[in-house]
Amino acid sequence: EGAFEVPITSLRPINPGNAPDAFERDALGRFEAGAPEVIGREDRGATPWFRYMAPLRVEESCLPCHAQQGYRVGDVRGGISVAFPMADSEAAMRGTRWRLGLLFAVSSALVALLIARLVSGLRRQVMAAEARIRELAETDELTGLANRRHVSARMTAEGAQAARHGRALSLAILDVDHFKRVNDEHGHEAGDAVLRAVAQACAEGLRDS
Repeated sequence: EGAFEVPITSLRPINPGNAPDAFERDALGRFEAGAPEVIGREDRGATPWFRYMAPLRVEESCLPCHAQQGYRVGDVRGGISVAFPMADSEAAMRGTRWRLGLLFAVSSALVALLIARLVSGLRRQVMAAEARIRELAETDELTGLANRRHVSARMTAEGAQAARHGRALSLAILDVDHFKRVNDEHGHEAGDAVLRAVAQACAEGLRDS
C-alpha cells in the first residue's frame, strides 16, 4: 500500500486491463449524466483511500480512432482516475482534530488543486499522444501528405457520399516526369527534396477540406 494510482479507464476499454472498478464505473455513469468530476473515499482493508475522477470526452479530432466504437463528439469515452491512501492523515485528525481541522481543510484544497492540475496535464498528454498516433497512422513521413491507407479510406467515404447524392466524383493523379533520372544522377536525397517540393505545391493548391 502507499502507491499513487493514476489509471485511465473506460466502460468500453480496448485493453481489458483498463476496465473500471466499482468507484470508476459509478463515476463514468455520473459523467454521462453531466457531472464534471467525482470525489470519494473508500476503505481497502483497514486503509482509507481518497478517490477522484475526471472525464475524457470525445472531440472532433478523436473520431478517426473512436468513431468505430460508436462514439460521437461530446460522448464520455473514459476518465482519468486518481487514488491514494490517506490513513496517516485520518489518524492524525482523530488524535488532534481540533488543531488539525483548519490545516486539513487547507491541505485538502491544495491536494485537490494539485490533482486537478495533474489530471489536466494528463488529459493534454493523452490527447497529444492520440493526435500524434493518428498523424503517424495517416500521414506519409517524407511528404507530410495523407498516406495510402488514409487516401483509400477517404475515397471510400467520398464515393459513398457521391453515390448517395447522385453526384460525380473526380480523381486527379499527378506524375513527376523523369523522377528516376533525378535519383540516378543526383542521389536519393535530391529525389526526396523533389517529392517534398511537389507535395508542398499540391498542398498549397488545395482547399483545407
